[in-house]
Amino acid sequence: MTDNWVTSKPIEAMIGILVSSMAIVSAGGLLFALGVPFINQVTVMPFIALAIGVDDVYVMLGAWQDTKKTLSPERRMALALAEAGSAITVTSITSVLSFGIGTYSTTPAIAIFCKFICVAIMFDWFYQLTFFAAVMAMGARREAAGYHCVFVWKRCDREEIEKGKSEKAISPTRYFFENIFAPFICHPVVRIFVLVLYCLYIGVSFYGCSQLIPNLTPSRLVVDDSPLIPYLHLAEKKIWAEGLIGRIYVNNAPDFSKQPEK
Repeated sequence: MTDNWVTSKPIEAMIGILVSSMAIVSAGGLLFALGVPFINQVTVMPFIALAIGVDDVYVMLGAWQDTKKTLSPERRMALALAEAGSAITVTSITSVLSFGIGTYSTTPAIAIFCKFICVAIMFDWFYQLTFFAAVMAMGARREAAGYHCVFVWKRCDREEIEKGKSEKAISPTRYFFENIFAPFICHPVVRIFVLVLYCLYIGVSFYGCSQLIPNLTPSRLVVDDSPLIPYLHLAEKKIWAEGLIGRIYVNNAPDFSKQPEK
């Protein structure tokens, strides 16, 4: 949001969140259709995908705001996509590669979780450069025509339109960070205070991490309908809580499905 009803883009921002939600639903629908099972760890996926999607929306809208307001909507969209499209593509590729490594994990829960994240990121990238770009193009034409950013059927007055087209116009948020917050944070006393506060934060963080109790039990790493769950629950409650499990490994084991081997 800015201080101008023409250049502000609240609808585009809300649709950007919708785009991330579309990617989450599409990823779940595709993988469920392909037979990938649901596990509890997948419930974390929407929050990660939403964070990545909102960041992409910020990059897209930021690239638009950086273009010259005197250019045509088509030219501004071309420049915005040239800048934001490459940035979104690079970040999406690195994210997919990072989580893609986890899809090869021998632990089913980790592999399934990473599959959901990877597919959600790919859908988000596709929707950002197609659906959301189209929404931005419509918003660009609305802005060029001088219509209200919320009541899109209402045309703003001439003064508001000219104010939005001015290259010297500065939003209240930008003015605050540029003229108030930046000089304040760069003051020597404030910098020393921030450094001390950061060291205190690091110390509290290390202490908090040292108090964590790991609870990643094997029963949390299998699918919900796995036949191993009753055994793992019993082992965690009765056996591992009191001692260790003895194991016997047989190399080159015979095929016990054949009668002579039995």
